[in-house]
Amino acid sequence: MAKSNKIKFLRKQPMIRKVLLALVPCMVGGIYFFGWRSLASVLVCCAAGFITEFIFCKKRNEPVTEAVFVTGVLIALVLPPGVGWHVQVVASVFAVMFSKEVFGGFGRNIFNPAIAGRCFVYVCFPVAMTGIWP
Repeated sequence: MAKSNKIKFLRKQPMIRKVLLALVPCMVGGIYFFGWRSLASVLVCCAAGFITEFIFCKKRNEPVTEAVFVTGVLIALVLPPGVGWHVQVVASVFAVMFSKEVFGGFGRNIFNPAIAGRCFVYVCFPVAMTGIWP
């Protein structure tokens, strides 16, 4: 039989699903204290991170890992609740691109991608990160 050249879209990782399940109370707390914008922030950060990792994984012919969603959730939860959407996207793209994919993908990164993304936007957007709170 001929092998299929079709790449898998998403690599299943049971341990990462447990981490995402453990983050649910934090997301619920964010929604309770800061409103539904917190959930929208999680979705924006996860989508930006997924698209970035998909681009890199497509070039390497690998599936996207579920760990990118942990990075997206963590970035959304560590950023201030009123920060702009563009800051969230920049943080997610930087986290996945420069802290994860440059080093070879899942398990090969030397920095925590979520914290590296937050540090990057803290330097690039200091007023949005420290001066604007709802």
